[in-house]
Amino acid sequence: MIIDPIIEDSLDDFLERNSINRAQVLLTHEHYDHISGVNRLRELTDCKVLCSASCGERILDPRKNLSQYFTALFGLQNEDVRLKVKEMDVQPFRCEADQTFTGILELNWLDHRVSIQETPGHSVGSVCILIDNQIVFTGDSLTNGAPVVTRLPGGNRQVYRSVTLPYLQGLPQDIMAFPGHGDIEVLGNLLKRS
Repeated sequence: MIIDPIIEDSLDDFLERNSINRAQVLLTHEHYDHISGVNRLRELTDCKVLCSASCGERILDPRKNLSQYFTALFGLQNEDVRLKVKEMDVQPFRCEADQTFTGILELNWLDHRVSIQETPGHSVGSVCILIDNQIVFTGDSLTNGAPVVTRLPGGNRQVYRSVTLPYLQGLPQDIMAFPGHGDIEVLGNLLKRS
């Protein structure tokens, strides 16, 4: 299972070294920096992509997945960040989902219980992925060290506060959270800083 595949130089080596030729891909949301590796994974493996219906619609459109505007999004950042983004040379990008859902999707994967819940706010297509009620992958519904961004197209601070925040607060606060950006942390600690 691969969550939010990105373009990474070591991807080919990792797949080959671990003899991975099939993958289940889960997307936490539609933004380019969380989907950029989908098409490369399709070239290298037999992979199936699963995401929310809203995400599935938006990954098809470079404007809606923000790849078309990626460089401009970082225009006000410091010079090091701007140079790094410019070196990435992001072109308009699109990919496709094999399966989408709305609401909550429960599935079993290698004897693990996986619950995927729509958690809009950062984006329309955002989800959180809870595994065995012990680990949660939040995408950008939580980030470590920065407030959740809701000002991008499709974001909504009010929806985040009324839907996503109560969902996250209702999870066991001692589970490990893998935020979309920043270090892994205990969920309760991340929520205190959000």
